[in-house]
Amino acid sequence: MLPKEEANKLFGFGDVFTFPSITETQGIVIAEAMASGTPPIAVGEMGPVDLIHDGKDGYLTNLSVREFAEKTVKLLNDDIERAIFATEGLSRVEEFSNETSVSKLLSLYERVLSRKGTSGRDNQEAEAR
Repeated sequence: MLPKEEANKLFGFGDVFTFPSITETQGIVIAEAMASGTPPIAVGEMGPVDLIHDGKDGYLTNLSVREFAEKTVKLLNDDIERAIFATEGLSRVEEFSNETSVSKLLSLYERVLSRKGTSGRDNQEAEAR
């Protein structure tokens, strides 16, 4: 197994990144491929749906071998579209960073905590007073 830094460099050597999994919940490898300028093609299930903007920075397909293969061949044969998808993917890299993910999670926690006083048990206790 390669160290993570070395493995990440390899994403940039491909013309496209194909991801046919339908069980991957996060699809982190898709973000890594996009961060390397390699446009992804994935089955539109679970994690990939949250990462790929279909037709803008990669392709999402139905669970169809034929459709997946057609989109792969189409992108491999279209240098201009591949370059556009790569540029779009690179422009979104910051969305996938650890810092951005932690910031979003903290923001979510803060929103949940700020609502605590107006819902559930706290609300019932306030009404009882």
